[in-house]
Amino acid sequence: MRWFDQTKNFCIKKKWWFVSIALLILLLFVLYYTLGLQIQFLLGEELRISFSPTEHSFSVVGNESVSVSSSLAVRAKRSCSFICEHEVLDVGSGQVIYSWSTDQPFEAINYSLAPVRQGEGQDMFSHEIVCRAQRTSLCRVSEKPYFASSLITLNRNMSSQMALEKQSLESQVPQFLSDIASTKENYALLSSYIDLFPHETLAFSNEFSSLVAAERDLLVAWNDWDFSSVFIVLDDPQYTTSMSSISSALLSVQNLTSELEDFREVLMNISSQLPRYRELFQEFSSLQNFSFWEVQINDTIDDFKSISSLADARAVLDLRPRFDAFIAERESVFQAKDQELQRLDQEVRFFYDALVLNRSFSSFTCDVVASEQEFLASRDVGAARQLFSPDISHTTYEQFSTLYLNQLDLQRVNSSHTVNISSFNAVPTASGSINFSSFSRQELGELVSFNFSSPCVFQRVEPVNLSSFIVTDSFVFTPSSFDTPAPVCCAFGDCSACCTEETCQEHRPILFIHGRALSQNNAPEESHSAFGVIQQRLDGVINAGQLGRGRTSSLPDGEWGRVPAPIGIRLSYYLISFIEVGDYVFVTQKTDNLETYAIRLHELIEEVKRRTGRDQVDIVAHSMGGLVTRQYLALFGEDSVHTAVLVGTPNYGIEGRVRRFCRIAGSPRECEDLYADSVFLRRLNEREFHQVNLHTIRAVGCDMAGEDGDGVVLARSVPLPEAINHEIFGECTDVLGTDLHINMLHPDLYPETFSIIRSALGR
Repeated sequence: MRWFDQTKNFCIKKKWWFVSIALLILLLFVLYYTLGLQIQFLLGEELRISFSPTEHSFSVVGNESVSVSSSLAVRAKRSCSFICEHEVLDVGSGQVIYSWSTDQPFEAINYSLAPVRQGEGQDMFSHEIVCRAQRTSLCRVSEKPYFASSLITLNRNMSSQMALEKQSLESQVPQFLSDIASTKENYALLSSYIDLFPHETLAFSNEFSSLVAAERDLLVAWNDWDFSSVFIVLDDPQYTTSMSSISSALLSVQNLTSELEDFREVLMNISSQLPRYRELFQEFSSLQNFSFWEVQINDTIDDFKSISSLADARAVLDLRPRFDAFIAERESVFQAKDQELQRLDQEVRFFYDALVLNRSFSSFTCDVVASEQEFLASRDVGAARQLFSPDISHTTYEQFSTLYLNQLDLQRVNSSHTVNISSFNAVPTASGSINFSSFSRQELGELVSFNFSSPCVFQRVEPVNLSSFIVTDSFVFTPSSFDTPAPVCCAFGDCSACCTEETCQEHRPILFIHGRALSQNNAPEESHSAFGVIQQRLDGVINAGQLGRGRTSSLPDGEWGRVPAPIGIRLSYYLISFIEVGDYVFVTQKTDNLETYAIRLHELIEEVKRRTGRDQVDIVAHSMGGLVTRQYLALFGEDSVHTAVLVGTPNYGIEGRVRRFCRIAGSPRECEDLYADSVFLRRLNEREFHQVNLHTIRAVGCDMAGEDGDGVVLARSVPLPEAINHEIFGECTDVLGTDLHINMLHPDLYPETFSIIRSALGR
């Protein structure tokens, strides 16, 4: 019984021992799939992508297509699946040409591409891949995106047929542009004539607008190497007809206004001679009553004054024959008498003007008016003496002396209206001169010293004033410039002449420099993934992916710089490049110090400058990548960098828990340079960089042993005195309390960071 009890107790203890072991194993299993796997995936890679080649360059003639071949290998962690999305885009238009999905660990990719545009230039395409691990109960992943890209360039060359078309057009287009320039001159001059008629509208405005549009379309098509569209414009008879119509309309209007101007002179001459014509017709009563002609003349003058359109002008000109008949009749019948009276009339006009020219003082007594009218009717110079008779005492001093003081050389000596006459000159007239030597000084003196009384207004017959139809404007239009079309390159819907080494320097490449890898075993793509989303979302920036590793064919100088837009490319200072039989070969080395990384970064920047033909680059660097960038500037100068944005960079080192765990997660040599009291940082922080447009961005919101920061870098370690320093607010949400440091780069989680980067880059 005792033995049984002992056995029973032993079994019970053994049972509990097994239960305890089982519970412990279960607990360890739970911890592994909660905290353990999370740490494992945090320190390791969710996916590893190998995509090659990462650049292609082709030369094509005409519309020939090319075959693009590449391969994609994706490795996920055990028990994890993935999905990869492919898009091939035309950079020129932003349109997707091909798209597909794959979940295979290896994929051989083949597709064809053809030139999108005509003529010489370059078409650029981007093959972009986004892969994500699929989260399951056994695959505890974040499903963050991993990116890979390939940039493909097609350098276009003219076909023999296009060369012949170009040669033919080079002789035809200049003549068309010259004709357009002449038509512009004609249209401008025609517009000036039409402006003389207030109610007239230009009837050829639509035709002229079509011509201007045709010229614009022709030049656009020519510069786009679209020669078929140029031929369509040149062969359209509508434009020849429009140019001829505008030229004919101008000639017609010029003739019309010339006739109007001539008729205007006739009307003004007739109106000024109406009093004399009236007297002539009164002497020859056998002729038609002059009142009929006077009414016709005055009505026609009124019609002329009211001309407001071309139709009005033509209607007035239709009356011209009757005036020609009137003038002919006057010339044939009254020529001799008219000439005699005209001469006499010119002589006595002097006295007439002396009385009535200055209207502001033309008030006279009725006696003076009667005598003046009698004097005019007599047409006798001798009768002028009657006007100076002392019995006529109603003329003013101001009237005569103001108008003829210079001619008579009179001088006013006092306010009593007396004058001294030192000399007495002859006064010129149309037919000779009038000599006043027969008039005494007393008579002339009395004339200019009289007062007037009992005013009676005398109205002089004034010549009619008609508006002129003379156009003095002149217009000269130089034919639009016509040169051999430049090679055309397009980016995001904007096409222009392809860039050269001398042009487009403002389109600087944007380089994304990653931070420190959490594990020495991680591939560079793991560090790059943080910048993938930013790289895709920067407007107007060509996604050139990542400077590839592995063997690639070397690109020609400036191959990535012909399109007028900046490229965005991820660089890794973990990659070492060297030349082997004309090819670039990249291998990964990530156990060196930051100065060595800066030297590698220099090699990569020089390679990007060679590929793009640009003198400077812009840099966006995260975490330790910012220190590598600053060390590059210290070693190689600031000439090659225009703007540098340092995101979450520990410019004054790491401290506390991050420092203690640094060697566990990464390279010890990196850690030695990252420590707050390192020789590397003390030396680096002794100098400032003022030539570079420098920005820093720090995140706050995570408690780091009583201090604020992003979970990895203390907030006080980021700002630099020579930089424009920015700050965003966030929080750490992971178990380790460190994810703000990397999450601050994600545009969806922290758009403030993306906005600051975009603004600093001038995007």
